[in-house]
Amino acid sequence: MRQGFDPMTIAQSVLQRAMVMERRIPARKLVFVECHPEYVDDYIDELRRELDDLNIEIHGLLTTSLPACVKGKIPEARVLVEADYVMSTLYHFEFVQRTVAPLKQRVVALSHTIDKDALYKIVSLPQDVRFGVILGPHDPAPAIVRTLEFYRDLPPGFIPYAVISDVRAVRRLKAKADVIAYTAACKDQIGSLVGEDGNAILVRFVPDDEAVRKIRTLLRTPRPGESTSKS
Repeated sequence: MRQGFDPMTIAQSVLQRAMVMERRIPARKLVFVECHPEYVDDYIDELRRELDDLNIEIHGLLTTSLPACVKGKIPEARVLVEADYVMSTLYHFEFVQRTVAPLKQRVVALSHTIDKDALYKIVSLPQDVRFGVILGPHDPAPAIVRTLEFYRDLPPGFIPYAVISDVRAVRRLKAKADVIAYTAACKDQIGSLVGEDGNAILVRFVPDDEAVRKIRTLLRTPRPGESTSKS
């Protein structure tokens, strides 16, 4: 201040210059691939919240549309070709990696977890509550059920489950469970099968802390041909 410098003015000037420089740098483009539309939406919505300080674009694709994208047969093909990274969960990683191999895209395997709201409800249930799970046909049933058993402090094989397409199994599960957890793949059918009595918990899958850290680390890596020096 004695030399005529205002710290606030300097700080504002630095911030403005940083924002201008950031706008000049093209956004990193990420594509996340999953098997169900709501899984894609849940995951990338959470990623956007966790990474909102970064200059990125995140797009979602379904595993079913991926082969057509690779062959350039649908409009989403451009998004895939221009992506800096293609991402998927561990369950679909090998399929995605094989499918996009002709594009020479790097595929990143990301971990996921149960959303906090569902987890709180499940953990808070009394231990004597009879708990069951309804899953979609393509859900990795053993992994999901084992995760729920872990959070409920139950041994493997203790929580019963049924696949939504097996109506008889779902009815048997409903008859012996007080509370049922279900995935987004079952969202459209769950009301007619288990009713609207409030004893059903929607389980969403979102990126865990490790996945977010992994993406942040990747985004600190320069693009091919991009200089790491700062002018």
